[in-house]
Amino acid sequence: VERDAGGRDVGGRVSGARLRDRSGGHVTLGADLVVGADGLGSTVAKQVGAAVYRQAAHRTGVVYGYFAGVEDRGYRWYYRPGISVGAIPTNDGLHCVFVCVPPDQFKSGFGDGFSELVRLVAAVDVGLAEEMHAAGPQDKLRRFGGVRGHLRQSHGPGWALVGDAGYFKDPITAHGISDALLDAERLAAAVLRGGAGALAAYQAARDRLARPLLAVTDGIAALDWDLDEVKGLHGALNQCMKAELALAPDGVAQAA
Repeated sequence: VERDAGGRDVGGRVSGARLRDRSGGHVTLGADLVVGADGLGSTVAKQVGAAVYRQAAHRTGVVYGYFAGVEDRGYRWYYRPGISVGAIPTNDGLHCVFVCVPPDQFKSGFGDGFSELVRLVAAVDVGLAEEMHAAGPQDKLRRFGGVRGHLRQSHGPGWALVGDAGYFKDPITAHGISDALLDAERLAAAVLRGGAGALAAYQAARDRLARPLLAVTDGIAALDWDLDEVKGLHGALNQCMKAELALAPDGVAQAA
């Protein structure tokens, strides 16, 4: 098959990829389907011109780190107007502790990231802040200035996107890895099923769940609610997650 430099055949279908190795050389590989699982700044999405067709209104700035010596009390989330804090048990006895704040506060308030992180955590859980301060972060803190959530066209002739490459929402609801795993299952099911409409059905199944999840996450990421309002938003989030659990990998409702 003849291919241009971007990995498309003469009919415009993506038919592979042109890669650069560590020495600077190039190699062109053929493929029936090129999958972009390359994250928020997806090169594949850019190369194929995948358009954004739904975008959220809000974003948060996030600072997080991994800490030893934190008592394991399961997953913890805290909400106050203008801030969200979470502590998530991970491997090797560590906890991921994060703070989400409005973008302006993120820009102005995290010159000394560790001190500010501990100060904000102390506003919602003094004990957790003391444990963090005593241990210090196990590695450098991570910072993410925020990107508005969006849905992107995630299939075309010879290509498909999964995870953040095609669908991203603010990390305040900590649901991104679930999205990526579900996308991988749905796309695999679509490829195995085959047929002209398989990839379109993959995207449609994703969007049935993604649209309400994106909307409720956007509401939480606004950080302009009172506690009664954010309670209602989390009730809606819970309903979205129940709907997600009720679906098979290909997006079809499972039998009771």
